[in-house]
Amino acid sequence: MRLGPVLRGAAAALVLLAGAAAAHPLPGSELTFAEEGAHLALTITMPVEDLVLAEPALAGLVDVPLDTALPEDQTRALARYMQAHMALMQGDGVVPQDLRDARITLTRNDHVGAYNQLVMAFALPIGAEAFPLGLRYDAVLHTVRSHRITVLWSAPGTVRTLARFGMAQAQPVMLPAP
Repeated sequence: MRLGPVLRGAAAALVLLAGAAAAHPLPGSELTFAEEGAHLALTITMPVEDLVLAEPALAGLVDVPLDTALPEDQTRALARYMQAHMALMQGDGVVPQDLRDARITLTRNDHVGAYNQLVMAFALPIGAEAFPLGLRYDAVLHTVRSHRITVLWSAPGTVRTLARFGMAQAQPVMLPAP
């Protein structure tokens, strides 16, 4: 029996959709705050593949050697992207963010196996007493709807979850004092 072109197309679409439904999305992003002297450090990790889907102008990240600092032009482009998609609010003001380091690492997840992860280190000119803080964050979320965010506080010997969310939030997410 010969299938017509419409049935062949429908069968191909069904096979593709079945494969996509069985696939696991990449892990979400983690934002980890920690005290660093009198200031806060913020480390953000996210899958490179999801970031490139969200911001094709950053496609050059896939060619960066593992465990080396990003080239200066890519670091500047990444800082601009993050400036547009992340803001920390303290009272009525926005906290300046200084991207100090960014590199690609190879990491592993039980569900998806090995993948490339972007690790960004920011310095924030505030201390832990600045909490509660408002967080506006839609990096990757504005395009990859299955992406999730976990916000953590890290101190020696302990890691505490401050917030979890998905989808871009209309209002800032309030981060409680750690």
